[in-house]
Amino acid sequence: MTLTSVLYHNIAERETDFEVGLGLTTHPDTFEKHLRYYQKNYDIIDLDTLLSGRLPRRALLLTFDDCYRSVLDATRRFLNPRGVPAVFFVNPSLVGGGISLDNWIAWAARRHGLSTVTATLGLAADEDATVASVIAKALGRCSAKERRNIRRTLEAAFPISAKELQGRSPMLEVSDIAELGRLGVEVGNHTASHVHCGALNPEEYADELVGAQAALETMSGKAVRSFSVAYGHERDLPAPVLTTLRDSGHQAIFLVHARSNSVRKSHDVWYRVSFRNEDISKLPLKLSVLPVIRTLRDQVFR
Repeated sequence: MTLTSVLYHNIAERETDFEVGLGLTTHPDTFEKHLRYYQKNYDIIDLDTLLSGRLPRRALLLTFDDCYRSVLDATRRFLNPRGVPAVFFVNPSLVGGGISLDNWIAWAARRHGLSTVTATLGLAADEDATVASVIAKALGRCSAKERRNIRRTLEAAFPISAKELQGRSPMLEVSDIAELGRLGVEVGNHTASHVHCGALNPEEYADELVGAQAALETMSGKAVRSFSVAYGHERDLPAPVLTTLRDSGHQAIFLVHARSNSVRKSHDVWYRVSFRNEDISKLPLKLSVLPVIRTLRDQVFR
């Protein structure tokens, strides 16, 4: 017995300029089809079941990352009526309408061109760079302090009007956090401001890791027991970060990588498969076949 875990971000009918290029949005109709497939072929579990170690034969954990309020809408419409649990990893600094650095860069690139944005911010970018590659490569080396400096430059060079901001996908409000809990969705930690944890300085752990957990516990009134590594890569889970998370009471830590959970480096670290708008016919391959192939490949070439 092992775990299959799936990841979604924004469940919405369309991308706005704040999401274009980030690969985050799943259409509600597609999400419902995926959910029906999971219900038919898997036993969907909650975090309690995962932490107990007593997994059903085909256990599946449904997760969401970031702070999109569309997840609450999807919970009301699709999950709660079916009795489906989930875990939602939230960035507390975005609750109440905050704007992530990723979203601001995506918006600025859409309006002014990516090359203009990277030149203004002093970020290295290849000629064929995309919004996603700039965030992964250039921002992936930036500490929280460096990201704040980049953000100040971004805000000054590419201001967003109140009218433009109204057009983006809304973020969770504080009151939504408690409602998610009542509807069977447990809140987990996703760093305070959506940073690459591997680039953090140790003195930044208090705010981005432990402080984020405390903020979410205040909002939810419940213990925050799980953590999702922003951007999902194992390089952003170095030993000092992992130790900090464990010491602060995080009992399950999630990456992406779409590998099989039958082979893991640590008992409390889990892999997930990220989905967007894949056709239902692609799910068996992405969920069952490719994770095993990736795991075997990694064992051979590492």
